[in-house]
Amino acid sequence: MTVMTHSERKRRILNNALPIICVLLTILMLLFGEDMKAGFIGGARLALLKILPTLFPFFILADLWSTVFEPSSSSKELHFFEKPFGVSKGALSAFLIGMVCGFPLGVRSAVKQYEYEGIGQKELEWLCPLVNNPSAAFVISGIGAGLYGSISVGVYLYLSVIFSAVLIGIFSRPSLKISEKTHVITRQSFNLTSSIRSAGMSSLAILSYIVFFSALIGLLRSFIKNELLLTVISCFLEISSACSMTAFQFGGTEPLSLAVCAFALGFSGFSVHLQAFSFMPSSLSKKRYLFTKLLIGILSTLIAFSFSFIVI
Repeated sequence: MTVMTHSERKRRILNNALPIICVLLTILMLLFGEDMKAGFIGGARLALLKILPTLFPFFILADLWSTVFEPSSSSKELHFFEKPFGVSKGALSAFLIGMVCGFPLGVRSAVKQYEYEGIGQKELEWLCPLVNNPSAAFVISGIGAGLYGSISVGVYLYLSVIFSAVLIGIFSRPSLKISEKTHVITRQSFNLTSSIRSAGMSSLAILSYIVFFSALIGLLRSFIKNELLLTVISCFLEISSACSMTAFQFGGTEPLSLAVCAFALGFSGFSVHLQAFSFMPSSLSKKRYLFTKLLIGILSTLIAFSFSFIVI
């Protein structure tokens, strides 16, 4: 008698469940296709009108930035970065690109550093969730000005997320010696044609993730009639829809509205995480990545809620 291992049992259960799941999904899509279609259209409109116009130029800017950014091994900014975080200088460019240009550029830059041995695997595993945050343009222009009608709200939300990522990065830094690498990997030259093509492909991928999860939220709307509960669920699925629903659900600049929006921005949703996973090596721990993103989301919420009474 052959004894199956735990992984083999899980695989058999999954294989047996997949046909049932496919049948159920087909039935749901036929019965509630209009709700799913409405979610799809809403997600596409949000992405095309508010998200991609701010992200596309930053894809090209990130390529240009990585071409010219090459600090020397003795520069003060590298020492300032290495000391609190305890990682090699190869992580600095990815950290800055992720901070300013946002997802998925930070993760893409970090993986590029790892592939050319600018950073080690433990450093990459630590770095990926910290640099996969929304860009300054997305939060300040798209969320602050676009949804809340206030640039100052966007700046406040952006700083809440970045400050949370920096704090968690310091307290969760890798327990290893700083790498002996003496170089920062950069592009050899900037090619505008290839950069535009790459930006277009990346934008199309982001659009695909947004409309998929927006359609899923539309399907869930058929069963979940409580808009508050649906808004909370959307915070774990798709960041753009979550922020839009939060601004509409709570309205204005109430502390609770900003706190929920800050969580959506800090955690960033599985739509963004799947984009990051497509760049990350399969050997990296996805559980650690998700746990770190959850911590960033929670801390962003606490900061936004606590200081919104003072700042806003």
